[in-house]
Amino acid sequence: MRKIIVDDTTQWLKTIDSMDSVITSLPDAEETNMDFKEWRRWFVDCIVQIMQKTENYCIFYQTDRKKNGSVKSKSFLVNYAAEKAGMDMKWHKIVLRRKVGTVDLFRPGYTHLICFSKNGKSGKATPDVIDKGKMIYKNAMGLDACKFACDFVKANSNTKTIFDPFCGQGSIVAMAEMFGFDAVGVEILPEYAEKSRKLVIPK
Repeated sequence: MRKIIVDDTTQWLKTIDSMDSVITSLPDAEETNMDFKEWRRWFVDCIVQIMQKTENYCIFYQTDRKKNGSVKSKSFLVNYAAEKAGMDMKWHKIVLRRKVGTVDLFRPGYTHLICFSKNGKSGKATPDVIDKGKMIYKNAMGLDACKFACDFVKANSNTKTIFDPFCGQGSIVAMAEMFGFDAVGVEILPEYAEKSRKLVIPK
């Protein structure tokens, strides 16, 4: 079953007590109309809230940003939030966004896929560097990364429902449904929410 909720995630999180497992990607500062300092506080606080309400695994797919000649590290912010929330990192994968040797002036050519849990295990050994796979839409989570995350949760927990509090156009909820999970997505834009309800991942 797939359920998509049209809401501001910050407000929606206040209405729920717990989530089973979470796979998500929080938006960049420019997608929120916040300046960087305001966004940084919001980003960390939101991840802390998500982690505090998650029973099994939290997996975040986050790409660092290049800004004014420096790199803004989202992986650092995710780990900082995890320390505040009392969650342990179980693994950290590098997901290739570009072919090796390719230059990207605006974002690093890789994304972080990072897994946290209070009590969960790290599972069997898996590659530290993976390809993103096909993207259903611009800036989506690559389907190979979606599959990797869902496969890990299925193999290492009794999770019934995967939550994506920032589901965009639905890559995670659609993949989770393919793996036999119930899936709950939250999206503030009604047009994206509708796409998320209808998305079918080609086999």
